[in-house]
Amino acid sequence: MSRKNNDYIFPSKTHEKIEAQITQELMKILRNHHHGSSCVKWICRKTGAHERAVRNWYEGKNPPSSGHLIILAQSYPAVLQMILKMTGHGYLIPYIVPLDKVEAVAADPKRGAESDQNVPINVPIKSWPTDINVRQKWFLVELGHSVKVSAASITERWGVNLKTAKRDVSDLKERGLITFNGARKSGHYQLAEN
Repeated sequence: MSRKNNDYIFPSKTHEKIEAQITQELMKILRNHHHGSSCVKWICRKTGAHERAVRNWYEGKNPPSSGHLIILAQSYPAVLQMILKMTGHGYLIPYIVPLDKVEAVAADPKRGAESDQNVPINVPIKSWPTDINVRQKWFLVELGHSVKVSAASITERWGVNLKTAKRDVSDLKERGLITFNGARKSGHYQLAEN
């Protein structure tokens, strides 16, 4: 399972290397979001963590505990994205809805409908059928990020046999969601232009 853009951790990495990667990535995220002398105290209030622990995260000395990592993922979308990429679920990132929007719509369902009314009429909205499986959604998201994928990619990523993967791709072609361009051996799939 190798990828050029290092979207996720490889099984051969040790626990220590994973913690080191989390430590460095979290330090970058926190420093991008917070500057100044009171940033550590602000993060303490947001996470409920001890000041020394937060200072260690901010300075890139130690990773957070699993509980604090979850709280950080709730507070910082970049942390959630980091976790998804490291676990091989980066394809879900386009589907992340900020927690405050989910809570706002839950509190007032009419508010969710408001946002739909502000879309101009001639804007194309990319929507996929709801009955496609998670492998197919992953395939479409990868194509949307200009990653070259094939049925073999589905087999490698999801651990299904090649016949199942070919059925997934064939179904996407039949639905008109993807097209194949080029020669059989050197061509590639891409999202269909609707």
